[in-house]
Amino acid sequence: MFNLAELWGLRPDGSNPRRHIKKYPEVKRERYLSPAELAALGNTLSRAEQEGVEDAYAIAAIRLLIFTGCRLNEIMTLKREYVDFEGACLRLPDTKTGARVIHLGAPALEVLSNLERQPENPWFICGKKPRARRTDLQPFWQRLRKRATVRLWAMTEGSAASGLVHRLEREISSEPTYNECLSAAKNENLELATGLAVSGTRR
Repeated sequence: MFNLAELWGLRPDGSNPRRHIKKYPEVKRERYLSPAELAALGNTLSRAEQEGVEDAYAIAAIRLLIFTGCRLNEIMTLKREYVDFEGACLRLPDTKTGARVIHLGAPALEVLSNLERQPENPWFICGKKPRARRTDLQPFWQRLRKRATVRLWAMTEGSAASGLVHRLEREISSEPTYNECLSAAKNENLELATGLAVSGTRR
């Protein structure tokens, strides 16, 4: 803003009060899921799919991110014309690094093949409005991460966390929520691993 004001002659040249302030260095963070975390995430996606409580396109988007290694935007803007089923690949015309081809394994092809196609909608990850794509995955991803963390605790056999989750399951006759587990752990002075609930997970 100050630089533009100088260009427009609204401020004297070299009068920007921020000219000697250094930008805070941003550190790029990446965190890859462990095999146990991937198993818990897959288990949670399957449960959500069976229950029908989450949007099928959101579930498919997460699976495609896992199976392809694509960037989030590449999956969210994936058009049907980009998918070459015969060649088992994605042909993306415009990415950060230009056009590229992404080869697909059987799991990714199965996800794409099973997605319901909406009339006159060119997108794979469809939105709620006709002919629109889904634009926001974050609310679903936040819920999924917390639920997958509970599954991770439950699947860690022989651990105190596993015992706590299974006890809560028996008491309430259903899968406990992330917050219910945290509350019970606090009452028992039990420290639970952060699991997938921490921020900064890649994708």
